[in-house]
Amino acid sequence: MSIATPNKPPTILEATRGADAWMHGPKPQIVRHPVDSVGFATALEKVKAKQTPEQQARGAAEEFVAMALIQPVLKQLRESNHASPPFGPTEGEKKFGAVLDSEVAKRIVRASRFPLVDRMATSLLQRSRGVRAAQAEAGVNIHA
Repeated sequence: MSIATPNKPPTILEATRGADAWMHGPKPQIVRHPVDSVGFATALEKVKAKQTPEQQARGAAEEFVAMALIQPVLKQLRESNHASPPFGPTEGEKKFGAVLDSEVAKRIVRASRFPLVDRMATSLLQRSRGVRAAQAEAGVNIHA
């Protein structure tokens, strides 16, 4: 049986053998790899770079409508629940209700194709094109 080294993580078979050896012999060595935060940030930037300006504007408009219009309504509905204990909100629902409201609001906006989102995305695109044109005219390079 080979033991995992810092340069080589164990295979599934070696890990299984290591578990068996743990029951009947020496404890297997655990190899920890450092978190690659730079790699994650790079991967996130690549995903954002692949989005078109239209997709970015639509995403920003959806997020704004969800946060500004839908989420407050969901919060008010959640807080108005005064049901008795078996049917009322639990401690977990009270603590994490805002997270649920946020996610549900985003899904509602994405699924329903609000005309307001379309209008805001169009407006954002027009403004960003105007800003880019003004910067180009002034000779400002924002990517430098």
